[in-house]
Amino acid sequence: MHYIATARAYCFDSAAMAFLFVSASVMAGRVWRFPFDDEIATLSKIEADAARALVANFPATDDIHPPFSYLIFLGLRQLGLSDAGMRLCSLFMTWAALALCQILVLNWLSWRTDGEKLPSPTRIVAVVIFGLMPLAVSQGDALRWYPVFTVLMTLFVVTFRTKQYLILLIAMPTAARLSSRPIPSCHGSCGGPKAAVPAISSMCGTVCSPAAVTIPSSSCSDTMTDPATRLSCTNSKYLSTRLRQEG
Repeated sequence: MHYIATARAYCFDSAAMAFLFVSASVMAGRVWRFPFDDEIATLSKIEADAARALVANFPATDDIHPPFSYLIFLGLRQLGLSDAGMRLCSLFMTWAALALCQILVLNWLSWRTDGEKLPSPTRIVAVVIFGLMPLAVSQGDALRWYPVFTVLMTLFVVTFRTKQYLILLIAMPTAARLSSRPIPSCHGSCGGPKAAVPAISSMCGTVCSPAAVTIPSSSCSDTMTDPATRLSCTNSKYLSTRLRQEG
């Protein structure tokens, strides 16, 4: 089950986690509160004159933080949002990062069950862990760089994890040429080795089934010594396993 399919299958879990996280944050006294010292520094830098000076003089400033988070809050302020409104935006960014991580964890766990639905206790534990994460509840609404960095870092991890098919697409033909061994192929309307990768095969209107993947038995052996051949075999086994899980 790929990432998007996991997100659809467990959308109720994400909604439950969102309700728990927002409820815990509000009941803990977040959002509608007096700013702490670092937030006061942020608010002082998004005033009109201070913001222009920050951008014009960067990086020759007395602040060690990159100005991206300041620019985001400056834009929110220019849209007329109050301090509480900007904190709600920070809370939303933190929830988005938690939801992406939750779906990623559920996606990893689903591999262990061959794509079947995870049991309810596992899903409930995931909702509680991500919905009541102490650091997210205590700092998730901060008018600082924390929520911005969290959501950007999470997007990077999720994008890297879901796009690793493209890495294999580049590595497998290279290893096959070096070893002079055939690589797994899926015989569909696309044809060729690229159809073995679902992300590529979907572009040309065909979906490869696990039965269409052929791994030459002569290429895989525990006694192989050639590194390129071993890499090709390892990639072949990996793709075959992923295709069965996503099938």
